Amino acid sequence: MREFVRLASPAIALLNPEGTTLLEASKAFIAALGEPLELVGKSVGQFGPADWADGCSRAAAGEVVKSESEYTQSGGQVGWLRWTAQPCPSGVM
Repeated sequence: MREFVRLASPAIALLNPEGTTLLEASKAFIAALGEPLELVGKSVGQFGPADWADGCSRAAAGEVVKSESEYTQSGGQVGWLRWTAQPCPSGVM
């Protein structure tokens, strides 16, 4: 699953079953955030829009969460991200 995520063309990420830690991310996901590549292993609350941590925790509990969030990249650029968090059948988001 991690290899699939890493090589995927769309912006996707794989989180731990609790929805709290980034396990893997596609290059498009990293580029959309405008962040350095060292995001793997970090808490969801350490990067991305402020409402991601809550949304990912809710998805880990079985809910499909869709939102649009304003986000300030590390370089200071402000943009909007449309995102969805949902549980996978394997229990890994």
